[in-house]
Amino acid sequence: MGIKQGWPMITGGADMLNMLSQWGIGATVAQILGIMTLGAAILILFPPTFTPGNIITCIVIIYIIVSQLLHSDVRSAFIELPFLIMPLVLLYLGHPLSD
Repeated sequence: MGIKQGWPMITGGADMLNMLSQWGIGATVAQILGIMTLGAAILILFPPTFTPGNIITCIVIIYIIVSQLLHSDVRSAFIELPFLIMPLVLLYLGHPLSD
């Protein structure tokens, strides 16, 4: 997740809103998720805010997974799992520019 997914959520891209509406996520919540996603992408760039950025990314992905599971879309929830694992691995490895 990042700029590529966050910007269409904020601007209300038709494809993004159509996809999110399948799981009961409306336009307002999509904008909030988009702001969180873009904010997290910016936070990840700097070593002091690397951890909060990855935690926010995990929260957004977990919210999407829970929404998918609540609408019995198990296949899509499993597709999201690697995207949840990536920020967790990044948290474990740490910021590449930190000491």
